[in-house]
Amino acid sequence: MSLIVMAVFLLSFVPASLADHDKEDEHDVVSVSAGGVKVVASEGRVEVRDGIRDIKATTASNVKEKKDEVRVDVKDGKDAVRIRVKDGKTDIRTKINDKKTEVRTDIKDRKTEIKQKFEDRRQANIDNLKDMDPEKLRKIEALSAVSIDRIANVDSEKREKISALKKERLERVSHLDKEKLERISDLKKEHLEKIADLDKDKLRKIAHLDKVKLEKIANLDAKKIDKIAKLSRAKQKEIAGLDKAQIAKRLDKIKVKSVRKADDLKLRVISKQKADIAKKRFSDARKKYEDAKERYADARAKYLEAKDAGDEEGKIEHAKEVLLRSAESIIGHLEKIKSKVEESENIEEDKANDLIGRIDNQISEVESIKSDIKAAETAEEIREAAKSLKGKWNNIKHKAKAFAERVVTARIQGVVHQGQVLEKKLQWVFL
Repeated sequence: MSLIVMAVFLLSFVPASLADHDKEDEHDVVSVSAGGVKVVASEGRVEVRDGIRDIKATTASNVKEKKDEVRVDVKDGKDAVRIRVKDGKTDIRTKINDKKTEVRTDIKDRKTEIKQKFEDRRQANIDNLKDMDPEKLRKIEALSAVSIDRIANVDSEKREKISALKKERLERVSHLDKEKLERISDLKKEHLEKIADLDKDKLRKIAHLDKVKLEKIANLDAKKIDKIAKLSRAKQKEIAGLDKAQIAKRLDKIKVKSVRKADDLKLRVISKQKADIAKKRFSDARKKYEDAKERYADARAKYLEAKDAGDEEGKIEHAKEVLLRSAESIIGHLEKIKSKVEESENIEEDKANDLIGRIDNQISEVESIKSDIKAAETAEEIREAAKSLKGKWNNIKHKAKAFAERVVTARIQGVVHQGQVLEKKLQWVFL
C-alpha cells in the first residue's frame, strides 16, 4: 500500500518537470543536479562561437579569393605591358630597318648616278681629245675620269707636253690639281720629266713652288730633288731662293730622317724601368734639397742666438750645422739636375753620360768639403771650410745653371719634335 502511494506521488511530478524542461529550453538553460553540484551550459554561446567561427572562415576565404583575383589581374596587367613594350620595340626595329634600307637604296642610287655622270664626262672629254695623237690619247684614256678631266682642262700646248710623258710619270702628274698641273707643265721637258719621277705625295708637295723656283730645283740631280721634296714647304721655299752652289752646300748639312711619330725623333731610348728609377731619384733629391733649406734656416737662427749670447761653443756647433745644410742643399740641387739628365730622351747618350760624369764630380767635391766641415773643431777650421764651400758654390752655380739649361733645352726639343711631326701630317693632309 505504501508503495502505491509513493508511485502516485512521484507520477504527480512528471508534467511539472516536463513543463520546466520546455520552459528552460526557451531560455537555452538546462539544470542538472548531481551530488550537490550544479552544471550550467549555454547553448546560445556555443552557437555564437560557431557563428563567429563561420564568419571568420568565410571572411578568410573571401580575402584569399580576392587576393588571388588581384594577383591574376596584376599578372595579366604585367603581361599586357610586356606585350605592348615588345610590340613597341618590334615596331621601332622595323622602322629603323626600313629607314636603313631606304638610306642604303638612296646611297646606292646616288653612287650609280654620280658614277654615270663621271663616265659621261669622261667620254665627253675623250671625244674632245680625239684629234690628239692616238698613242698619247690611249695613255690618257687609261687614266681615271678625274685625271682625264684635269688634263682635258689645261691648254692644248701644255696638254701635249704632259701627254708626252711616260705612262708612269703621266699617272703621277695627273693626280695634281689644275693649278699645280699647269705650273709644272710650264717647265722644260727634261725638267718636267725629273720632277715627274717623284712619288705622288712628294710631287704634290713640291709643286706649290713657283715656276722659277721649280726650274731651279729641277736643274739639280735626282737625289737632291728628292731630298728637297721631303722637306717642309717653308724649307723648300727657303732653299729654292738660294743659288745652285748655296743649295748644294745647304743640302749637305741637312739630314733627313723618316719618322711616323715624335718618339722616332728621340735621340736615345730610355727603358721604363730606368725612367722610373730616375724619377724616384729626382723626388728624393727634391725632398733632400727642401729639407736641407729648412734645417739651414733653423741652424742659422740658432747660430745668431748663440752669437748674440756670446756662446762661443754654441757658435761653432751651429756654424757647422749651417755649413752642413748648405752643402746638402747644393748636393740636392745637383742630384735633381742629374736625375733629369738620366731620364731625358732628347739628349744623346754620349752627351748625357758626359753631363752625368761632370755632375758626379761636382757632387764628390762638395761631399769632400762636407767631410772637412764635420771634422772642424775650431773657429779657424770652420772659417776655412766655409771659404772652401763658398768658392765651390761660386764655381758650381754657373755650371749647374748650364746643366739645367741643357735639360730644359732637351725638353723643349721634345715639344718641337712633336710640332714638327704634326706639321708634316698637316702638310700631307692639305696637299
